Amino acid sequence: MNPVYVDLDQTLIHPTKDRIYPRPGAAEFLRRLAGHGEVFILSHAMLSHVEEALPALGVGAEYISGVFTREDLQPVIDQLVLRRTDIQPLFPPGVIFDDQPIGSSYHLIKSTALGIGDDLWIQVPAYNRVNPNDTALKAAYKKFHRLFVGADA
Repeated sequence: MNPVYVDLDQTLIHPTKDRIYPRPGAAEFLRRLAGHGEVFILSHAMLSHVEEALPALGVGAEYISGVFTREDLQPVIDQLVLRRTDIQPLFPPGVIFDDQPIGSSYHLIKSTALGIGDDLWIQVPAYNRVNPNDTALKAAYKKFHRLFVGADA
């Protein structure tokens, strides 16, 4: 099974100055993904932020096999700044769920770090606790299941 990567901020959580809010359905989403491979957080945030945020996922954090953060992505960022085109992936390829659109700088960094094409990028509408989209993770999982497992979930 290939790994599955999930962004943290605005995909699984909404951090504010005072608190970190888990996205509704995040734990169930992670549980379902774990049935298809190891689940990793792939975040442009610093490790200290990710470590602070993971407990907000509650039982969902149990399904996360590991985290890759800004510190891990820095070699790719440095090479992209130099406009290198022969960048070697840092991590095994896999599907990624992220709130950032294809073509964004985060997309470029993360897809390069995984050595993947746009076909493995599933954009999830950004989560904002003030105006939550409670069905976004369910829809993203259904798309994943349809494209990579072969049937509707």
